[in-house]
Amino acid sequence: MLASPALPASQSFPGWLPLLVIIGWLVPEFGHGQFYMPLPIVPENKLAPLQALVREPSTSLHTRNQTLIDLANLYYNKPLKRYKDLDKAAVYARRVDATDGSGQSQALKQQAITLLALVAIDKNEFSRAEKLLEQLNGRLNVDLRLRLAYAYCEADKDFKQNDWSKAINLARQVVDSSANKHDVIREILGSQLIALVHAKQQDPSAENELLTIAERLKKAGSAYFPSTYAALSEYNYYLGDQSQALAYSLLAVKAMATTKNYSMAGDIYANHAMMWTDNDDHDKAVSFIQLAIKYYSQRAGRYNLSDPVFLFNTEYIYGKTSNYEEDLRTMKKLLASVPPQTISDHIYHDVIMGCIYRRMKKYERCEVYYKRAYAISKKHGLHLYRTTASLGQLYTDSKQFEKARPFLYEVLQFPKTLHDNSVNRHLHYMTFLTDSATGHYQEAIKQLSLASSMSYFNLTRSRESEVQRLRIAFEAQQKEDEINIKNQNIRLLNQNASIQEERLRNANLNMGMAGIIVLFLVVSSALIFSKYQQNRQNSQAIEQKNTIITEKNQILEHLLDEKEWLLKEVHHRVKNNLHTIFCLLESQGTFLGSDALKVLETSQHRIYAMSLIHQKLYQSDDITTVDMKSYLAEFLLFLAESFDHSDRIRIVQEIDSVKMPSTQAVPLALIINESVTNAFKHAFPGNLKGVIQVKLHQLDNKLLLTVEDNGIGWNESVYNYQKSLGIQLMKGLSEELGARIYFDNQEGTRISLVMNYKLKEEEKIQNGLFV
Repeated sequence: MLASPALPASQSFPGWLPLLVIIGWLVPEFGHGQFYMPLPIVPENKLAPLQALVREPSTSLHTRNQTLIDLANLYYNKPLKRYKDLDKAAVYARRVDATDGSGQSQALKQQAITLLALVAIDKNEFSRAEKLLEQLNGRLNVDLRLRLAYAYCEADKDFKQNDWSKAINLARQVVDSSANKHDVIREILGSQLIALVHAKQQDPSAENELLTIAERLKKAGSAYFPSTYAALSEYNYYLGDQSQALAYSLLAVKAMATTKNYSMAGDIYANHAMMWTDNDDHDKAVSFIQLAIKYYSQRAGRYNLSDPVFLFNTEYIYGKTSNYEEDLRTMKKLLASVPPQTISDHIYHDVIMGCIYRRMKKYERCEVYYKRAYAISKKHGLHLYRTTASLGQLYTDSKQFEKARPFLYEVLQFPKTLHDNSVNRHLHYMTFLTDSATGHYQEAIKQLSLASSMSYFNLTRSRESEVQRLRIAFEAQQKEDEINIKNQNIRLLNQNASIQEERLRNANLNMGMAGIIVLFLVVSSALIFSKYQQNRQNSQAIEQKNTIITEKNQILEHLLDEKEWLLKEVHHRVKNNLHTIFCLLESQGTFLGSDALKVLETSQHRIYAMSLIHQKLYQSDDITTVDMKSYLAEFLLFLAESFDHSDRIRIVQEIDSVKMPSTQAVPLALIINESVTNAFKHAFPGNLKGVIQVKLHQLDNKLLLTVEDNGIGWNESVYNYQKSLGIQLMKGLSEELGARIYFDNQEGTRISLVMNYKLKEEEKIQNGLFV
């Protein structure tokens, strides 16, 4: 117990203070789990009054024990989950467990045992928690079974089958016990844990199980179902269906806002950030991971700010932004705030720092962290998959293929459920690179085939199901419309028959009438009826035309949607094919001399320029034009990294937000590639420093491109334009664009291009249809 000053004997004890011992277990505030029944949380601002109540000599034994339980609860639920806080929680709980008693005291002992078991679970001492479970009765026993089942389900181990079996057994015990006692919510939560294990095992039935559970929770009036949607999101993520994973994650965020239950906000926002990252919206990903960090600083969830898996995922999200300096600053700050507590923490902290330096291409520093993590991992038999894969990635990136190959083949032996399909595809692709570079060509072909087939499957799986769903819906609507038209025709025939009968009755009545009055009435009636009939027919004709127009518009919209998807599919396949060629050239380059390698690298740059155009087209909602500002930012970064002269040659960009059709974007991109490549190669020999400026401005109906450097220029008397493939290529491409190109050799080299920039009328119409 912590030493604390005693209250003066003369000080009166506040009358309201004993009530605190009741508040902690009555306030309907949820803990950090929504896949199991949580304990209420005692807020940290109650710490001083609770400690004072324990020190007060006049406090009764029952009140003192209740206060000790509240203190244990308070320290257990501190958001950072530091072991020193968990140990304090255990100390307070043991003081209660050590007392004798019955009745109310026995109930407090049960709560103390529950807290001791929860501390053991959070410290990964599952066997100790199972022993404590045997001492619990009633709902506390059921709730701890749920919590322990969830812990086994989520255990971060390389081989998980045994833990998953234990999780299912515990969850089934909860289902049976709760069903007998008609406890609907706990019975559903037990079934949900079984479904969670099926999802981890990538069982095809898991999605339907989880959807059924979400509906049952909503029907039962429970606010737990947002977590079920998050589990559905994670399941589809591991299957490689990123779009469906994002859709479920959006449902989880929306459901959380609807129920106003933010006790799982950290977990749901962290999952949402991962989904945005793998759907290539990195700004949204960063904003949501920052939200997750904010909520985790207030309350722990499935993860917490000390959790190494959460820290690893956070680095992955920041690393994908390509702002590596910000990634380094953020992760150093986070890691410094939560020093390692366990062997797992040490391994993950080293892997995280290694990941950052690998992205920065500081391979020697990265290797120090990765090898240290691997050594700890080997010694303790922990996280071998993670550390082995990290070394395989490092040696592949740094082109040390002989070192990479054994690590990659070792990783491929681990269970497939350890990673999602996109990671599996990437492993096969890296193995292809190492096999081709080390002369294992038969294995390389096999690995490339596996990577390509998985890429195609992941791309088309969700698209095909969505197209099929739209077709079924359209056909059903078509049949329904046909039935409505037939019913409408029957009603019209019946109405016409009724009108004819009415006319006959009127004629029979009027036959006996004589004179001018009778004739006047008959003529008036006929004129009125004729006008009415004409208006009715006109109305029916207009209604039928509107129905036909509406149906045709729906068909046209469907066809346009299908055409847009097909065009995106074409662009994606073209990009994949170009990327495969790029990779083959890259692997072939390891066997070529320096001159041939330079030619090969130039070809790679041209291929990448075209590949990136197609990538931007299939990723954009507007598949007919390319945003040149976004495209050139990414492409120029690629060129700068390819030549690795960033320490002495900078690229300065002044790019207007210009959208161009692909027929113009590809030639213009190739011209920029040739200009910048020539500048990198020839403008700054030796260690000469300089700047390459790339400008693209739109002036009225003209587009002005300028690529200039402040290098040494060239000797015009010696230089032969006719023998330069790059110059001839730029001239040919400018003619294809209908543009004028100029070469200037004053104080460096300047290449200028002026072209007409005005969309053709048919392109404007086509763009308008897809908006």
